[in-house]
Amino acid sequence: MGSFFNLFNNNHRKCFHEVIKNKIKIHSSIYYPGSALFLKKLTSNRERKEIDLIIKIAGYNFDQFRYELDKSVAAFDIEDFYGIQFWDEVPFNSQKKIDYIELEKIIKYLEDLKNKKFVKKLFLQIRPGQHKLEETKLLNFFDGFAFYAYPNEAQLDIDNFNCILKNKKTFLQMQFFGGRYKKNLRENFLNNNNDKEQEKNWIKKCIHYSVNNFDDNLLFVGSTRKLHRLKFLIENLKTYNYENCERTRFSKDCLILSERDYNIDTHKKNLTILTSNIYLFKQYLIRFLKLILIKKK
Repeated sequence: MGSFFNLFNNNHRKCFHEVIKNKIKIHSSIYYPGSALFLKKLTSNRERKEIDLIIKIAGYNFDQFRYELDKSVAAFDIEDFYGIQFWDEVPFNSQKKIDYIELEKIIKYLEDLKNKKFVKKLFLQIRPGQHKLEETKLLNFFDGFAFYAYPNEAQLDIDNFNCILKNKKTFLQMQFFGGRYKKNLRENFLNNNNDKEQEKNWIKKCIHYSVNNFDDNLLFVGSTRKLHRLKFLIENLKTYNYENCERTRFSKDCLILSERDYNIDTHKKNLTILTSNIYLFKQYLIRFLKLILIKKK
């Protein structure tokens, strides 16, 4: 649920109900305006108890992590989570090395929550050149690692890929459909002919790439607000036959590398803005005005 899901958009609601019906895991965050409200308003208390939700939270120090976790629980009105994913940041000390004392404080707190069945899995998002997993203790702390990948590029160092695979950790692939890079990837594939058949071919390509590169210990994250795309994806995943691995370009050979989309120095300020009712009201107002303009045309 990284895109804006509009409560008043019938197609968005149908997509969400299809996800609930098929018991698909949901990936979201209080950083994504409207997501918590959308989920909460379209589910009952009973349904929320059965949802497998992975939330994305900043984990660069214990106090901020606790604050955002508590805020997430309140916003989504949910009793437990399938997973918690750290942004691509862990605590660092003044020498710019991982602060294991602070990190272990967070992990110890989360392990206690695991024992209480509040959370099942812990994930860390990693960027190219950021960590060499085999040279850190991070493998001991996290159940899986998140990264951007889409046909045919993985923004993941090949040594880390092999390390995740060897240690049987979970691959959490972000931007399954090409995401924010659709102008470079999806639209090029569709050749500017965005009909349903071409879209189906693109989805097939995404499935083929992901399941044949990242083993069967894979969760992938993709956002769509088109019901026909979602249904086609679900049906193809049910009938897909695994084949040999495709070739992929790892980080050093990637043609596209994502820029980091947030800064710790402005994190608290941005969080306050993005989770405010005023900001959410503006988002709905913008869409409402666009709808009026479209109808006038």
